[in-house]
Amino acid sequence: MCDIVTHNWGVDFNIISPMENLPRILNIHESTINDSRYQWSSEEHGQYKSEETSIFQFTLSGCGAFDDGDNVHRLPSGTAFLTNTMDKHYRYYYPESLTERQVVLWCNFQSSYSMKMVEEINSRFGYIFHLPETTGIIKKLLDLKSLQESYSTMLASENAKLASELLYELIWSKEKENTGNIETVLIEKALQIINTNSNRLYNAGELADKLSISREHLSRVFKRQLGISPYRYIISSKIEMAKMKLRNTSIPAKSISHELGFTSPVQFTNMFKKDSGITPGNYRKIYRGK
Repeated sequence: MCDIVTHNWGVDFNIISPMENLPRILNIHESTINDSRYQWSSEEHGQYKSEETSIFQFTLSGCGAFDDGDNVHRLPSGTAFLTNTMDKHYRYYYPESLTERQVVLWCNFQSSYSMKMVEEINSRFGYIFHLPETTGIIKKLLDLKSLQESYSTMLASENAKLASELLYELIWSKEKENTGNIETVLIEKALQIINTNSNRLYNAGELADKLSISREHLSRVFKRQLGISPYRYIISSKIEMAKMKLRNTSIPAKSISHELGFTSPVQFTNMFKKDSGITPGNYRKIYRGK
């Protein structure tokens, strides 16, 4: 009778001078799941390990299943899950109905920072991710097989870079999926209006009217998608345009004020100083070294 799981290869990392808040990958393994008796959850984790970690698992071939407490997700080739190991919502298992053995690439990583990041990723994007095997970070993890050893030493910075790249790649994969959603389209339209009307200083109400939505809804979408209010974005973008003109041209600040739609040079100077801490004139002098 075959084992429930066959461990094909694996590397545990000894990290030189680890830092508490730097994300760190503890290990990377490839395993074959042979039997439907296999399952893993926070309960099983608690029986074997006292220390909580995060786990990333990517299906190379075959198919598994992930229960997030609300839905059961199939995990065919090119699909992954990410979770903190003591998250009570999840259960991973090998479905009884399947006969093809599942081959998975998985790693544990840890730090107070990365575990909070995983919690936020799960809250915002869920637990399931879709990545081709040709994705850069997946190829890097698979390439570790070439080390031909079960134990390897890494610098803290080198290991953290690998862990961070994995997390950022997962976030980016979800952002790509969401590029067609309604809020993203709304933001794109709003930014197009702002950027193509550089001689007008919109307020949030005027921008909302152009988009045929309420000011309150526009503010909520900006907060969710960009993390700032429409007004703050508009002012910041205007100030950045002003800085570019101050650095690269000799156009008087008064004329720049008019070109960017400010009601007066005084309003422009006050907003520039509030945003940058100095006046437009002093900014130009500092940048030009005068």
